[in-house]
Amino acid sequence: MLTTFINTITKGDVAGLQHKLLHSTCWSQHLHKAYGAGQIKNRLICLFQQFGKCTIEESFELKSDNEHIICLSIKPEKAQSSVHYILWLETNGQVIKSIDAMLDTMKLDCINKHSKKTILNTLPTPDAFILHDYDQQNHLQCELATPTNIANISDKLASLLDAWWSIWSAAQLSKIDSIYEKQANIILSGHEDAIKPSALFEFVMNKYVHLSRIFCQIEKVIVDKGQVAVKWYLDGDENGKRIRVPYVSILSFKEGKINQDITIADLCAHKKRYPESDLYSHC
Repeated sequence: MLTTFINTITKGDVAGLQHKLLHSTCWSQHLHKAYGAGQIKNRLICLFQQFGKCTIEESFELKSDNEHIICLSIKPEKAQSSVHYILWLETNGQVIKSIDAMLDTMKLDCINKHSKKTILNTLPTPDAFILHDYDQQNHLQCELATPTNIANISDKLASLLDAWWSIWSAAQLSKIDSIYEKQANIILSGHEDAIKPSALFEFVMNKYVHLSRIFCQIEKVIVDKGQVAVKWYLDGDENGKRIRVPYVSILSFKEGKINQDITIADLCAHKKRYPESDLYSHC
């Protein structure tokens, strides 16, 4: 799968990827779902437009049962730095049932030196954000799930991962210094360069200050070869309006601490869905 996606992105090999898709395959990206060969081909053309000629600077995978996560660091030919692109696949190893892709569009916009208006025009119209009549946020029956409630994680890693989650879900900012290496490499959407733990403190704090309510919830957790991938979302009330921001985080560990944290969201798609939002205007 990794080679297939690399060839598609760097060489424009559309056919190689289409051979692994079903008629019903869903490709979710930019807060929009595409179905079938025709729509997915258009999605690939959009990717080629966004990246242009490019190379892969780094790649790695996480696998668990029928899920496969691919993380790519992509450098457009005319750019000075790279951008992260994460694909979360539902697959049996032969064909792909669904793709949930996360591209750091704000970073891509910066390194390509485009205006936000330019990159926003390349994105599809986001699907409507639908609130169900029964909203678990207003009808909590028990404590919210932590990573260790969802995945089979060793005791040594469990406390570390739950502490990481408490930073986002409960603003437990004191955990940052205890679980991150001092020189940890943190890739966070909204920042052009890697940041240090002190900047993560400011980022999370600003989100809690800006939103009148925050609710973070985990969707999936995958553990593989000492790395952890978490699919989650941040809900909040901004100026009286409900917003939702999907995130994907991939954590790597060394000697009992986090030494790399790649946490990305599609912030340009967020702006297209919520034009009045300024949640990430200062990050």
